[in-house]
Amino acid sequence: MFCLTKEQIVTNIKKIRNYNLKNGIDAFMFTSSDEFLNEYVPLEECQRYYFSGFTGSVGNILVTKKRAFLFVDGRYHEQADLEVDANHIEVVKVTMNDTVLDLYKTKIKENKIKTLGVDGSRIEYSKFLELQSMCKVKSVSTSALEKIVSFNKREVGKKVYQVESSVTGCSCAEKLKSIVSSKGEAIFISALDTIAWITNARGFHLPHQSTFLAKAVALREKIYLFIDSRVEIDGKLKSDKSIVIVPIKDSFEKTAKQVLSPLSISTLYFNKSTSTYSDYKLFASIFKKRIVEGPSVSLSRIHNVKNPSELAEMMLCFDKSDKAIFNSLKWLKENFANQKNVSEKDFYDQINSFYKSEGAIDQSFKTISGFGENSSVIHYSTPSSERFIKNGEFALLDSGAYYESGFATDTTRTCFIGDRPTRRHKEIYTMVLKGLIRAEKAVFPATTNGVAIDAMARLTLSARGYEYAHGTGHGVGINVHENSFRISPAGFDKIIEGQVGSIEPGIYIPGFGGVRLENIVVVKKHLEFKGMLCFEPLVFIGYDMNLVDQEMLTEDEQMYLEWYQLKCKEKGRAF
Repeated sequence: MFCLTKEQIVTNIKKIRNYNLKNGIDAFMFTSSDEFLNEYVPLEECQRYYFSGFTGSVGNILVTKKRAFLFVDGRYHEQADLEVDANHIEVVKVTMNDTVLDLYKTKIKENKIKTLGVDGSRIEYSKFLELQSMCKVKSVSTSALEKIVSFNKREVGKKVYQVESSVTGCSCAEKLKSIVSSKGEAIFISALDTIAWITNARGFHLPHQSTFLAKAVALREKIYLFIDSRVEIDGKLKSDKSIVIVPIKDSFEKTAKQVLSPLSISTLYFNKSTSTYSDYKLFASIFKKRIVEGPSVSLSRIHNVKNPSELAEMMLCFDKSDKAIFNSLKWLKENFANQKNVSEKDFYDQINSFYKSEGAIDQSFKTISGFGENSSVIHYSTPSSERFIKNGEFALLDSGAYYESGFATDTTRTCFIGDRPTRRHKEIYTMVLKGLIRAEKAVFPATTNGVAIDAMARLTLSARGYEYAHGTGHGVGINVHENSFRISPAGFDKIIEGQVGSIEPGIYIPGFGGVRLENIVVVKKHLEFKGMLCFEPLVFIGYDMNLVDQEMLTEDEQMYLEWYQLKCKEKGRAF
């Protein structure tokens, strides 16, 4: 596993400060993204890691003349404190009520930053503009930064293949016609899950993603795929007449100019929130006034709604993952009962082994397996081979997988190890279960947004003084975190029939432990009430009934829990 020492990180911070001084830059901001704006970027390719030592998937670092500031959201507050060197880096904890832009603005003002450096190929154009409203922003190339710090080079991706239309339900040609309204129009796409969805192709080029590394320009009749020339493409994908494979031999910039300049494109749509500043500069130079900010349609909104074929495939994938998770929980309980030592790392390895036995190709994110006090670390990513499960504590397992079709799964279960959970254990678990049930059995108008569903889960816990520093749900599709479905205080998009997403409230008490329960649901029309929607679970893994305080549940909650447990028992996945 790639790892830098604290000494190496301090040295890197000193190097960038020297660069800043020589080039008239007051501070430098490093993001967690790569040139495709991915969420899960390998540490060796994540610039932010080289200057912070923080291993979480999301977070930016601002290196000023005297201090460095790491900005992380609620999922990583505890983890960031544990990982960074407090002598050199201050953790700025973003809460649910914070505007990240305001926090940046505060630090820029406090540190008298007039010129800010960024890698233009690793920051959204929209973020670049936001920063530009606060100070002068200077774009520095990745190649220039590589002369200062030795970033690891990315390896060539695996073979890219096309999934059968029986799984995707729609051909590439049909999808192009649904997103590009007329000839002469084109859309630049750099979001990898959107590219994978349009082309029906998968590549597993990055850990925890079934996508492949490419950028694309979609026209009504064809999509131009810009891919590293060394990547192998399967015959089925090559023969798709709607797809033009464009090998990149030198650079994307040079290749794009050569291929796109001669085409009869009257308007190029460009989404500044899903594309980098460097890409904007490139296409502005090619298309001049013909570039229009904002897509003609919301692409993530389209592929967030699953067709019947996709839903059928996702149900199969979740059924496989349910078996792997249940078998892992059963394995942990049985090994403890037989007085065998089981470490967090053993548990981590075992779930991944069970996934493989079900045909999984990769994890859809790094498995979270925490015991006792570590179960309170929301995105605990360092399972220890020396932390063994003990009698009377929680074990939290948050995991997911990818199978050949490339759809992500994601589920969390928390269980109790031992015979007699305390009142505190039962209260925490039951409160989280109440929040999950209340949101999952919601019946709501078709105009409802994610904020309303979030409140249903969150207020249930708040009634007893509990809160959690993350959203209640996210979209799930080709990526495990898919845009346009969001259940959170900032989830303002309407919930649409056919969307698939998570519901995952939690309670986390540092030093004691945490509980998170997560089901994935599909949005359905209510069978009885016209104009109403509801959720249907895709996950069927029984809860730890030893932790449920029935007296804390309402009659409706008890009935729903009884129905759900019966379904799980029928599938052989209830204790």
